[in-house]
Amino acid sequence: MKVFKKIDASRWLTSVLLIAAFFWAPLVEAKIELESGEGVFVYSNDEIHSDLEIRVFYHAPEQMDADTPIWFVIHGAGRNASGYFNNWKPHVENEDVLFLVPEFTREDFPGSRAYNLANIQRSDGSARPQEEWTYSIVERLFDRVREDLELDAETYVVYGHSAGSQFVHRMLFLLDETRIAGAVLANAGWYTMPRYDIEFPYGFGGMDVSPEKVKEVFQLPVVVLLGDQDTDENHRQLRRTEPAMAQGPHRFARGETYFETAKAHAERLEVPFAWKLETVPGVAHSNRGMAPPAARHLREMSEKATRN
Repeated sequence: MKVFKKIDASRWLTSVLLIAAFFWAPLVEAKIELESGEGVFVYSNDEIHSDLEIRVFYHAPEQMDADTPIWFVIHGAGRNASGYFNNWKPHVENEDVLFLVPEFTREDFPGSRAYNLANIQRSDGSARPQEEWTYSIVERLFDRVREDLELDAETYVVYGHSAGSQFVHRMLFLLDETRIAGAVLANAGWYTMPRYDIEFPYGFGGMDVSPEKVKEVFQLPVVVLLGDQDTDENHRQLRRTEPAMAQGPHRFARGETYFETAKAHAERLEVPFAWKLETVPGVAHSNRGMAPPAARHLREMSEKATRN
């Protein structure tokens, strides 16, 4: 005769709940809660990259309310988000804004393909869906911050320096939908030119960038911000491929080429061109040196977006 072991219902239910919690835990999103002043939080459980955890350095105003604007800073190839935050802290401590510097580590975003070029293409050249692009993480982070902190901001402003500038200028044109209200592009090493006769990643050739999208971006407040001493032709991180060298011998020249190419394209499209080119005297390839004028531009862009 078979003997059936009596089951304790309460213990059985507890075990089931513990097992369910173990498997369900990665799917539960921890709510973002920020103290005023500076700090770090972890953005996790990204919709597409389920195991991704991104540290975000922040500064929040003393009195944050639904109308608080959001500023993003995108770091360079050194992946030193903390250094960028420290360079910017004096320029945001007295601003009534939520200031965010997400960290894209080499471990999670290896090389320029995953960071500067945002995982747009696989190693075989095939295209990834846009929701897998690194750019989309910024957009989803923006949504999470708005939701968790109960902010009404419909747009944000963004600054990128060096590889971060590469990140931002490509994001403007290549991502179908962004909430960027204004951008500062500082000291990029090389550019994706707004030209269809040059193949990606040096131009729009082979990419699905509509004329309507190009017109939209040209009418955004965008500042190409260049240190006038960023002229080292032998900088160890300067790309020297033939298409990159065609843009100029150094970062300063390439930035000028990018701006003039964009301006000429806007004229061909007969669309208002809202971009500005500004040089920073005495500054070379330095985020610290670019931060003061960049902060001024982000403030102006943010105020304009709020008025609109």
